Amino acid sequence: MTHAAGRILATFGVVLLVLVGMVVLWALRAGGLDGLDQLFATGAVHQLQPALFQSAPLRTGKGGADRVYLLGLQSETITRFGSIRRGGNRPREELLHVDLWAIDARNATVAWRKRLRTYEGAERAGRDRRGFDLLGVDGKTLWLTVDGPLGVSLADGSVVADGARIEARNPALAGKRVDEMGYVAFGRHGLQLTLNDASQWRIDASDLGAAPRDTAVRDPQGIQPPARTARGSSTAFVTRALPIGERWLGVMTEQESRRYTNKPVIPG
Repeated sequence: MTHAAGRILATFGVVLLVLVGMVVLWALRAGGLDGLDQLFATGAVHQLQPALFQSAPLRTGKGGADRVYLLGLQSETITRFGSIRRGGNRPREELLHVDLWAIDARNATVAWRKRLRTYEGAERAGRDRRGFDLLGVDGKTLWLTVDGPLGVSLADGSVVADGARIEARNPALAGKRVDEMGYVAFGRHGLQLTLNDASQWRIDASDLGAAPRDTAVRDPQGIQPPARTARGSSTAFVTRALPIGERWLGVMTEQESRRYTNKPVIPG
């Protein structure tokens, strides 16, 4: 080997060593030792952002254990080092995970977490995160909005209902669903759907049967909305009314009480 060739190989070795060092340093910064393990095992580094919880929590024991349920969104970036795109950029994948968390209410530990959806690419970029919501409980089913109505088991988060199953059970609703904010809701009769003809229906979680929205439910005690949260303001807790089953109790101010107690005075 000539002296010139040796110098070229030495220079190449130094450059390669520097590049490997930079990659290792980047992997350590991105994911610590776990990131380094991922890099050597798969040729990629996964960066997970903290989970963001979309709606108010819901606590219930109807699933067989005292649990607090949360709907979370978590972004993930996967950078691959096996290939380099034109321009020197490394391939990257941007993902959005939708997870249901069940927290043990006794000790505040995670009982389980169920991944419901994963979006990537253009599908992720165009996703309105306000469209994900935790609606409420009907019996042993927890209703969510994830690409439309989604029912999951309180026990383990397995999917038990969705828009397609609702339409299969109720052919008259087929093709009329609107899977947008404001059209899928939850109230004292459980899951409520507003169709594209403005008609409103409630869905019985036990058999997915549809009925007009105000049709009485079999078990009113089985209906439970999420907790009321302030969302930065105490006005959420200022109330003069209390729902009691199918009834509503309102409390008047002293001025309102006098107004409705005294006989009206007709001028003239």
